[in-house]
Amino acid sequence: MTLYAKWKEITYLYLYYGNGTDYVRYEYDEGDVVTLNELYDLFTPPALTETDILGTEHEAPFKNWSIEGYDENSHVELTSDIEIGKKHVILVAQYDKSKVPVKEFITYNAEKNIYTTTGKVDHVFFDEAPQTPYAYVTKMTIVKGKGGAVGPAFRMSVPNIDYHYETDSTYLSPGICPGDGTMQISSVLNGKWSRFVSIIPLSGLPEAWAEKFNSADNGAEIELTMTIADKGSSFDVYIDNELAFSYSGASVLAKYTGKGLGLRSSSTPTKFADPRVNEGFTVTFDAQNGAENVSVRWLAGALETPEFTKEGNALEGWYFDLKLTDRADEDKFYITEDVTLYAKWSDEFFVVSFDAQGGSACQSKNWVSGKLRLPDAPKKMNMIFIGWFYDEECTMPVDVYEFSTDKDVTLYAAWRYPYHYLTANADGSYTYTKKTLAVLGTVENALQKDGGYNEYSQTITMTKGDGSNGVAFRMDAGVDYAYETVGTSYLSVQFAGSSLRISYVDDGVWRRLLPNNADYVFNKLPLSWQEKYNAAEDGANMTVRLTIRDYGTYFTVYIDDTLAYTYGQNGETVDLTKFTGNGYGVRGSSAKTVIYSDIYGKEANA
Repeated sequence: MTLYAKWKEITYLYLYYGNGTDYVRYEYDEGDVVTLNELYDLFTPPALTETDILGTEHEAPFKNWSIEGYDENSHVELTSDIEIGKKHVILVAQYDKSKVPVKEFITYNAEKNIYTTTGKVDHVFFDEAPQTPYAYVTKMTIVKGKGGAVGPAFRMSVPNIDYHYETDSTYLSPGICPGDGTMQISSVLNGKWSRFVSIIPLSGLPEAWAEKFNSADNGAEIELTMTIADKGSSFDVYIDNELAFSYSGASVLAKYTGKGLGLRSSSTPTKFADPRVNEGFTVTFDAQNGAENVSVRWLAGALETPEFTKEGNALEGWYFDLKLTDRADEDKFYITEDVTLYAKWSDEFFVVSFDAQGGSACQSKNWVSGKLRLPDAPKKMNMIFIGWFYDEECTMPVDVYEFSTDKDVTLYAAWRYPYHYLTANADGSYTYTKKTLAVLGTVENALQKDGGYNEYSQTITMTKGDGSNGVAFRMDAGVDYAYETVGTSYLSVQFAGSSLRISYVDDGVWRRLLPNNADYVFNKLPLSWQEKYNAAEDGANMTVRLTIRDYGTYFTVYIDDTLAYTYGQNGETVDLTKFTGNGYGVRGSSAKTVIYSDIYGKEANA
């Protein structure tokens, strides 16, 4: 006889768990209903066990079943009963991985305590930074010639997602570029990367680092230690304990609120070892001269020592021991615990005096040997201090590390004018290159009395209608590339097209001097200027002489030696006498080529 099979169509319910390959299967007839309670009673997957790069196991417990999707980013939690149809039902287990470390492009050698990058990575070593100030230190090994940048990272806030790098992250990271040894300071703010400051060239980094990098062969490994000293409103970066970069900007740094400390690398392979963090160490100075001890907190780099004095003596140096045999090197200072330093005094010394050459006065120093401790830099209006020299002509610079004398000596301050955006020509003229304020000279007295006046003058060759360009005077602008910089003050008279623009800058804030914030209009200027201006073709070059006679409480303006305007005798509200700077020069904001020539400032008779 023949037997015939009778089949019943059933539907499978698959419950996938683990890493997505393990499953259990249940049979149902079409029309059956599996309630949520029944589903969770059927099978509870065991917790996942995952191992981080340090070899530590972490459990991720079962959380819920999802109806679609196979990862944390796309699953939809099952929240209703299941009505079985003809189509098989597939559910995937989801796990709580909030306490499982994310996957990263990094490996760890526990025996050698070395982290090695295998791709772009930002990794957190310490989850909670101490209160600032603190120092974060890590040793690194880079491969010369590789691309990318490598360095410690701080103020880190990173998401709990795999391979995050920049995604949703916030942190700062100074990085060495293995390709050329330069340094870049990276900023990642809410996942958006930018260069925090311009690339710092190798020539701008510590000399010892430049020599180490340049002496290595291409492809060779280079070891270095990088330290970040975070002081809250500022931070310093050190390479092999030598200062490489400093930043100060409280409002900017306040945006980076994370407390993680770690690494950031876009160069592979790179090794990181011995990461550590400390809140600095206390250095106590015992001057042994009757004065109270002074303590400071040292984070990294050179040690700034307080200045003590002792009648008839000079401080020879600081020592780690009371017997004064183990001298501390203040410039290559390094400690790993709190210490006390002891002063050594000598009653045989030389007096070093300082001639500021017109700048603020500086106190003399008693010197015995070693590094010369210089006074704070002197100040001089409209000038930039550039150092101390052995001679009055400032041709022989002083090296404080190589300083030596066998008698009392006087050192001389050297000064320069601030840098500006004008190009100096061989004939003594200047060509406009960018919006700028240029200090080109000084007078002895900014405010003349008893009817005397200072005269400032220049010849301007400009394009008709372009402006504004002209004379700046009573300038107090001792910073490079000043224009309307905070701390800068001056008066200025400029051509603004055909009109005159009379204005001032008070501590960096610009205003017009005329009522209603207006320019002195063309039709009120000398007829000779009106005719000259109207006769020139549009776009043509025009040459004009602009002269200011400054009487202190008022000043007069001349165009081609013809009186054009007087300010300060008609009830104006701005007190001119508060502008006491002795500099004069050019203020320009032209869009086209302008040449300034025959520029002078001088004291004249009434």
